[in-house]
Amino acid sequence: MARVDPYVVDVPRTISQQGGQPSKEMFDWFTYTHRFLHDLAIRTGGGTDLIEQTTTLIESADNQIAQLFGLIQEAKNREFRAVTVTSNYTAAEYDFINATSNCTITFPSNPGENSVIIVRKGGGNRVGLVGNGRNINGSSTGTLTQNGTAIHFHYFIDTNEWFAR
Repeated sequence: MARVDPYVVDVPRTISQQGGQPSKEMFDWFTYTHRFLHDLAIRTGGGTDLIEQTTTLIESADNQIAQLFGLIQEAKNREFRAVTVTSNYTAAEYDFINATSNCTITFPSNPGENSVIIVRKGGGNRVGLVGNGRNINGSSTGTLTQNGTAIHFHYFIDTNEWFAR
C-alpha cells in the first residue's frame, strides 16, 4: 500500500496579499493548518492511498462481472439437444426431451454444476421423473401429467438437487 504524506510547500503569495505578502492572520492560519495536517499524518501512520485500494476493489468487481457475463454468454451459446422419446430414457445435460408416450425420464447420474434439462410432455398419460440419487424439488421422483407442459430443471451443486422453474 502506498503512503501519502502531506505536501511541504510555501504558502501561495497571491492569497490575501498585502504589499506582496499574505496577511499575518492568513500566514498564521496556513502555518497552523499545515502543521496540524502533518502531525495528524505522522500520528496515524501516514495516509493511505485510497485510489490504489479503490482500484483494486474495482478490478476485483470487474473480474467477477466479467466471469458472470462469460457464464451467461456460455449459457446463451449452449445449444440444447432435441430428443424425442417413446420409452424410458436417461437424460444427458442440456437435453430438451419431448416425451410422446408414457415413459420415465431418469436424470443424469453425475450432472455438472448449473446443468439444465428441459422435459416436455408431448403425449401419453404421464411422464415419470427420477432424480437418479438427487432430489427434484425436494422429492426423489416426480410426474408430468398435462400434455404440452415443458419444464426447465436446473441442477444446483451446492444443494445437490434439481429445481424446476
